Amino acid sequence: MGNGIITDPTVVREGAEKLRAQQEQWASVLAAHRPHVPLAAFGVGLQGAGARLKELVDKGHDVRVAHAGRLAAAGRDAHRLADVVDAADATNAVALGGGR
Repeated sequence: MGNGIITDPTVVREGAEKLRAQQEQWASVLAAHRPHVPLAAFGVGLQGAGARLKELVDKGHDVRVAHAGRLAAAGRDAHRLADVVDAADATNAVALGGGR
């Protein structure tokens, strides 16, 4: 289909559903595998640096989980948009006398 915009509502819905499902699954995997950084692993005197590293690791993980959630939401939104466009197209076709 080239590099153009896909306008077939069925294809858009399928792609949107695939994106939503994959990203919801990825968010679940990430949530189930939160990184564990034991401060004791840094040894005596380095727990302060270890705590900062742990905080960064936790924030990075939270960003990845949130990103997956936003992509899943985008998939849901794209699916709804395809529904709206498809319905408007059908309405306009009937109004113009062409029907579907």
